Amino acid sequence: MTSFAGAPTDEEVERFNVCLLEMIVEGMLPFDVVENRGLRNLIEHLGPRYTLPTRKTVECTLIPGLYENIMSEVAELISNAKHVAVTIDIWTYTNSDPYVTATAHFIDTNIRYRPLVLSTKKLIANYTAKYLSEVLLEIFQWWNIEKKISVIIADPKAVIKSAIQLLGIESIPCTGHSLNNVINNSLKLDVNENDPLANVNSYQVQIINLVKLCRSIAKYFKFNQIPRRLLREKLKELNYTVLKLKLDDSSKWNSTLVMMERFLKIKKPLTSLSLLILRCPQMPTTEQWTIMEDLVMLLKPFEMMTMQLTEDHRPTLGIIIPLIRGLLLSLENRTPKTSSGTFLKETLICNVMKVFGSFELMQPSSYYAKATILDPRFKKAAFTSSSQSDNVELNIVYEVNDLLKIKKECDTATIDIVTTSQQTTDFTNSTENLLDYLQDKVTTIWSKSNCTNTTAVTLIKQYMDLTYLNLLEDPIQFWKTHNSLLGPLSDVALKYACIPALSVSSEIMFSRAGKVEIQRKNKLSPKDIDTMIFLNKNIGK
Repeated sequence: MTSFAGAPTDEEVERFNVCLLEMIVEGMLPFDVVENRGLRNLIEHLGPRYTLPTRKTVECTLIPGLYENIMSEVAELISNAKHVAVTIDIWTYTNSDPYVTATAHFIDTNIRYRPLVLSTKKLIANYTAKYLSEVLLEIFQWWNIEKKISVIIADPKAVIKSAIQLLGIESIPCTGHSLNNVINNSLKLDVNENDPLANVNSYQVQIINLVKLCRSIAKYFKFNQIPRRLLREKLKELNYTVLKLKLDDSSKWNSTLVMMERFLKIKKPLTSLSLLILRCPQMPTTEQWTIMEDLVMLLKPFEMMTMQLTEDHRPTLGIIIPLIRGLLLSLENRTPKTSSGTFLKETLICNVMKVFGSFELMQPSSYYAKATILDPRFKKAAFTSSSQSDNVELNIVYEVNDLLKIKKECDTATIDIVTTSQQTTDFTNSTENLLDYLQDKVTTIWSKSNCTNTTAVTLIKQYMDLTYLNLLEDPIQFWKTHNSLLGPLSDVALKYACIPALSVSSEIMFSRAGKVEIQRKNKLSPKDIDTMIFLNKNIGK
């Protein structure tokens, strides 16, 4: 019961502290936020009976205590997982220290998709594949999942691929990194067009020069207050939404798309204003504006695909083949107005096929194709080749057959135990149900039939005959609903359903850690970084 006078009870203090910790963790706030005078004044007025803990208490007692509790919950969840997919990503902290973050993705005992952060470890500079493999193995062994990991999703850099190979675990490339490589290799914005070895043609040069021009204009308005104010006034005068020009980040293709979209949105006010400013950079020519329209039109499908893949609460691996097919169809149906646009379209299609074209052929991994067929939203419909989809289906049959054999051995042992226990039934039990014998008999018959008569071919045929799931529905919920009907096939499907297509869960930790660094004066220790990222991602999950 809450006390309205005097000191708060221990239970109230604990609740207040939990709310405080959740605020710090969710907002990735520095520990010394409790020393902020404004926050202390607010607490004094809202809850005068509660005294904020000191920074030392937060850092040395409350945060470690919360970490231990959440870690125990995560450990229990992951200990019951049958298969675990791991994403890893290496990122650089604001002081240039490299870190690796590992996240686990699995289906829990209630058949719910669980994406959870495992650990964030600081790496030595100029790390090798052998050293990285040792760091990863240490993480996996600590969580006791090294034998449960079905696949690792990561940036396809050579050092990361080599490290995973040393662990003897199969890996698949992060689709986000692969898409980024497709676009970077197509736009070639980081290439010096004057370098004879750069292998760029005149159309490529036009695109490169256009992006450079947009950057110079965006920089001018960003770093000059008067032109920025005049642009704002011009937008109001012409009844446009007041927008700022965006300057792209050369390392992120989507920011270049955002920059050019913003230029097109305020083209008329911007062009009109440029005539009134003496030192304003030269605006794009009529042809360049048209090329810009082509670039935005052709890059938009890639942005849409990326957005669909960043849904962290739903499985994404099974949607890659359908999305790639949709991406190619979308590109083929778009008609650029310029020769540079036509060149970019052809280049994008070629690079997409080079990177993703073999996924239906189960190369470089069978995971994509199997995940697609076992996604009830798609099944075989997304495949361009019926013979190839039949081949994938056959591979799934083999995998289910292996599981049936294991299940048969386990069920036989279970039946023997049940028979023995029935012989020693305690008839003094007052809660005895006279129909228990029938349930035991049904269970025994079901176990035997599933072991001997139900084949993998029958199971997958039953699955294929079921109605397709709506594209907006959750495939994991489908397998949960049909688990008793499809048995081992459901187990195989869930193995693939928990695999994400992106390593974005670990990549996003970079920006979160950076936020902490910006907001606090003292540098976080590697242990603090690990703790804060772990809590931020896992609390309340």
